[in-house]
Amino acid sequence: MVEIVKEFRGIPLWVVEANVKSLGEGAYEGSQCHGHGWTIEISELPPVKLGALNLGRVWFRLHGDETEVARIWKALAPGFLRGGG
Repeated sequence: MVEIVKEFRGIPLWVVEANVKSLGEGAYEGSQCHGHGWTIEISELPPVKLGALNLGRVWFRLHGDETEVARIWKALAPGFLRGGG
């Protein structure tokens, strides 16, 4: 079993959830999505203050079979990229 754990800042919870749902596979149960050989857990964390900004944070964990985790992460990762300067 392998896992990928991330903390996303500045990406709203609904965006993370929409990205996971865009996979079109898995069964959703509250803050978890279960697929064949993998599970995703997400939860909202308290915001972090950065100067005058309050950045929302989302905790993300993908775990399961090594091959399936790699496949799912490859599909999800581009949706979590954010440009900025």
